Amino acid sequence: MNETITPTLSTTTTPAVDRALDKLADSAAGVPLAVERAADRATEAARLGTQKLHEGTQQVKAQLTHATDSAINYAKQEPVKALLMAAAAGAALMALASLLSSRRH
Repeated sequence: MNETITPTLSTTTTPAVDRALDKLADSAAGVPLAVERAADRATEAARLGTQKLHEGTQQVKAQLTHATDSAINYAKQEPVKALLMAAAAGAALMALASLLSSRRH
């Protein structure tokens, strides 16, 4: 390119352009810090999410353990009723499976 038509930036900058370039450089200098802060916030959010998931899992596990223990105790105290309830549940599941399979054909 012809130097007389497109002179270099350093020889033609005005004070306004220099100030704009300085502001741009200052802004660019803050980008790594902003990215680091965003990464820190994302890491903290992930940690909190993992913690909440773990707490929820522990709560569900405790509830399932309680329900299982209650069912076992009921079956020990009322074995005939427990057997009849299990048979009724099995029959209901078989009826549902039969109904669903007959709709397919």
